[in-house]
Amino acid sequence: MSKNIIFDKYGYYAYIGVFKEKDYECSSLILDTNTAINVENFYYKPNKMDERKRKATLDFLSDNISIDFVPGLAMEEACWDFSLKGINQQQLKKMENAFNNIYIE
Repeated sequence: MSKNIIFDKYGYYAYIGVFKEKDYECSSLILDTNTAINVENFYYKPNKMDERKRKATLDFLSDNISIDFVPGLAMEEACWDFSLKGINQQQLKKMENAFNNIYIE
C-alpha cells in the first residue's frame, strides 16, 4: 500500500495524500461521492446506516470539524440523474442542506 494513503480506525475512510511522517495538517478535504452520500445519510437518517459506517462517519465528521470540505464534484456526481440527463436539483439541494447544516451549533 502507498505511504500516502491512511485509513481511519474502522478501515472505512481513506485519506489520500496525507503523510504521517510530515508535520502538517491539511486545510481542505476533497470528498469522493460515497463520502458525500454518507454525510447526507448521517444527517438525515443515521439510524438506518449500519453501525460501522455510522461510527466511521461520526468520527470522520468530528475528527475533521476544523477542515474545509470540498464536496462539489462529489455532490454533483451523486445527484446526476440519467433520466434527466443532468443534475437532479431537488436532490442536490437536499445534499447541500445536509452539508450546510451538519456543523451548525
